[in-house]
Amino acid sequence: MNKLKLTDKLEGYRSRNQANHKWLAKRKEPVVFHFDVCNLLRRTCYICESSHQRKMFHRKRKKFIKPPYPFIIVEMLRINRRQLCLCSSCFELANNNALELNQITKLR
Repeated sequence: MNKLKLTDKLEGYRSRNQANHKWLAKRKEPVVFHFDVCNLLRRTCYICESSHQRKMFHRKRKKFIKPPYPFIIVEMLRINRRQLCLCSSCFELANNNALELNQITKLR
């Protein structure tokens, strides 16, 4: 029987490790966020782009919401978000389901 030497095993490990190192180097490139991740309330309102008295509008999980969905929930599902930054007036309109879909949607 031909037995592998320890050096042969290490040589295979080294080549795999170098390939893994190149892949990790690509993954560790710095990520640039276009908004402040630490404080989401520093953003403007999603609907009217006002920066006055912002609140976070949260939606429940989709399985806990009964269809037909409110228009704000439809937009949040479309952009894949669980929360949106809204000003106080838009927040009240969203809670009362008084917003139309064409008021909420952004250009795609």
